[in-house]
Amino acid sequence: MKRLFFAAMFSVLSLGAAEVSTPWNKVFESGNLNDSVKWRTRISLGEKDGQKFIQMGKTPKTAGADFGFNLQQVPVEPNTLYKLVITAEVEGPDTIENDPAVIDVLRVSNKKKAGKPLPGWIIMYINDKDRHYASLMPTWSSFCRKGKFDYVHLFYTPEAAKAIIVKCHNYGNLTNLVKFYKFTLEKIDGNIRNVNPDFAPGAYNCSGYTYGGQLWRIVEENGSVLLKCNGSWVMGDPVPVVPGEKFTLTVTGSRSAKSHGSARILFLDPKSKFKGKASKEALAFKSAEFETKSFQFTVPEGVRLLRTSLSRGNFKSVKLIRESN
Repeated sequence: MKRLFFAAMFSVLSLGAAEVSTPWNKVFESGNLNDSVKWRTRISLGEKDGQKFIQMGKTPKTAGADFGFNLQQVPVEPNTLYKLVITAEVEGPDTIENDPAVIDVLRVSNKKKAGKPLPGWIIMYINDKDRHYASLMPTWSSFCRKGKFDYVHLFYTPEAAKAIIVKCHNYGNLTNLVKFYKFTLEKIDGNIRNVNPDFAPGAYNCSGYTYGGQLWRIVEENGSVLLKCNGSWVMGDPVPVVPGEKFTLTVTGSRSAKSHGSARILFLDPKSKFKGKASKEALAFKSAEFETKSFQFTVPEGVRLLRTSLSRGNFKSVKLIRESN
């Protein structure tokens, strides 16, 4: 099986993981969709090479955009990092590598209906009123590539989250068959706190970084995976923090063809509004050769979230490292 960590890979200095109990895989054991799937439209069970799967077929024109299934709700802790692992296989031409509009994250961050309908999944959060809501964490949707892969999607739960629902979709696609073989959820801890710090998932992976302009990409170039901000900027997903915690921002970057690159930290309050100014320190990348630079800082009072801000450069890694107190 090919392995592509598309949604969000997370490298850690000290990694701990504990699997969360879920009912999601009971459907494969029992052959009964009711054992793990709460909502569904035009899906079926099957088996291939000794592995059972949930299949979303080609979507008829009358099915509308809301096509797929929801896994049963699973309790989670707020402000916590989780790893969702999904094994999926796509048969058909309409996938993310063939749709440049989605690589621009127009659908993921701005929720505009740009590009073709693509297979993938959405993480929905449940608050204490049992309502679905999108969070300040821009994990709106993730998309699959053609073929069979193990996808790893890491995400922070928002402050009010009590549970999550995973919704697998094909969004009105008329050509693809999509098979889902496995779902697992783990709680993650470690010292590197930002999601997708070294772009290990490879090209087409936009999770962990919020769209900030029209000219940024995560690409494969000369054997390396890079985040390129040519004439633009991008922000990392919000990272929950506690005032007084000490961090080091370590970035490997270079200038772009047009201008110098830079990296800094943005301080936010619990409602994700900017708290005062950005970090006084900023890392500047003026050379065309890649350099690794760092600065340390302490989380100010009143700050509950951090975001990395990257501008007009090429970046090999962006690591927000929590130091031991």
